[in-house]
Amino acid sequence: MLPIKKLEDYLKHNYAIAFTKTKEMNFKNMGKQIEPMLRSLELYRQKYPSNPFINKLYRQLKTMKENFERMGKFIVEERNSYVMKMLDQELKRVGNPKKPYTIAIFYGAAHFSDLSKRLAKRGYHQVGIEWLKAWRINSQR
Repeated sequence: MLPIKKLEDYLKHNYAIAFTKTKEMNFKNMGKQIEPMLRSLELYRQKYPSNPFINKLYRQLKTMKENFERMGKFIVEERNSYVMKMLDQELKRVGNPKKPYTIAIFYGAAHFSDLSKRLAKRGYHQVGIEWLKAWRINSQR
């Protein structure tokens, strides 16, 4: 077992890896991606039954597992649609720049499959991936 301080990084890393390994996001089956994390957390819950961080994270992951299909459409597809709309506005604003122009789109792992498809339909292709830690849970509270 990992120390509790490393648990959150382990879970987030595994979650991101699970998302990127699935070329086709199927939210009906995404609950299965959460099951290994729930099993890991169950061991921590047995060892630290009164730890509020572990218990809260377990409840949140369990809820996510149960509600993934419903959440998926809004969280991924609707947000990605908005991202594409903003991309269109930015591309229209800059027109045809004389120098190379870079636009960064910052998104979470769940958005990868759908957003990649949307960009590919417009003729863009992936040239690399760089994962950045976007947030951190304060597990020391």
